[in-house]
Amino acid sequence: MYFFIAIIFIAELIITATLLFFINKADKKVCEFSQKTIESRDLIINGIRDFRCVIIDAKEKIQQGIDYIIRKKEQYTINVIKNVLMYVLLFSLKGRCKKAASICSMIAMAKDFYDKNYANA
Repeated sequence: MYFFIAIIFIAELIITATLLFFINKADKKVCEFSQKTIESRDLIINGIRDFRCVIIDAKEKIQQGIDYIIRKKEQYTINVIKNVLMYVLLFSLKGRCKKAASICSMIAMAKDFYDKNYANA
């Protein structure tokens, strides 16, 4: 009986010694890592600042892209409204008088030509 208890006690001592060895080894590694971190603190801080600048620049570029898309959407909406009104006018005038319809058709062609050639410049 005492022999069995002694064996268990010795096994516990071996396990405890092994755990203490690994804890001591991990402590040394953490101390080395801490020392390296302290030595490279300035590099880390500069890297974080640079990364922050990159994030701010990316945010500004994305905001500019969103603003550009919103402007183009508004321009597209205005052009669609103009074209719909122009063709409604053409359709309504085409039935009443042919000369007015041909004049409106010429105006529409001139407007389309102007939009294609000079509006994007």
